[in-house]
Amino acid sequence: MQLDDGLTDPESTLMAKVAKPARKPLAPLTVRAFGQKLVLSVTSDPYLREDSYWRLRSIYEPALASQSLAARGVAVDVGAGYGCFTVPFAAAFSGWTIWAFEPDAEAFAVLLKNVQSHKLTNVVAVNAAVAGGGTASDNDLTEALMAVAAKRGHDVLAMANLHAKLPQRNFRRHLDMNGILELDQPAHDDFESCAFPTIPSTILAALNPGLLKLTAPFAETEVLAGLGQVE
Repeated sequence: MQLDDGLTDPESTLMAKVAKPARKPLAPLTVRAFGQKLVLSVTSDPYLREDSYWRLRSIYEPALASQSLAARGVAVDVGAGYGCFTVPFAAAFSGWTIWAFEPDAEAFAVLLKNVQSHKLTNVVAVNAAVAGGGTASDNDLTEALMAVAAKRGHDVLAMANLHAKLPQRNFRRHLDMNGILELDQPAHDDFESCAFPTIPSTILAALNPGLLKLTAPFAETEVLAGLGQVE
């Protein structure tokens, strides 16, 4: 409340939120996986930087090492972050098309940067979350997604058109570890509420993915249920 020129209500001052200091830029990360050694740009969140690489080396790479992948296929990366899985996998398996879904704007921008810097043409980056709902026969939504794919996620207008057709789902983001996004969870002091355009996982069944990498807290069941239509 303004009291007079140059005077401010002291109660308003006391109740004003203190701005969080800007995060310092983080150094690029050298990633070794799938026989590749790549340098990736990362977001400003130290947690996402380290957790993504830990998951890659401790979970995803060992799991794939025990399998024999076909020369060609389709992979879906839900919660792609800055591309810690997508980029080395795409570089190692050029016959595969990787659909990388990431709702966070900062992480998505870094994902695109990493895809471009490593000259990958087999990655389709989509700035959206993935969860349940919808039907696989939603032709308008499928056409909008294919329009994004035609430009590999680099066409701003195609992405905006896709966003306009998608439902908004509620998430909460951890205040310190910004890489943690949780679907439809109750309010908590350590989190802030947010919403993202969200692709129904049933739509992705039409991609006939042969591989799914999933990092989507509290959305896992919905995503797997939707993709269960893939035979």
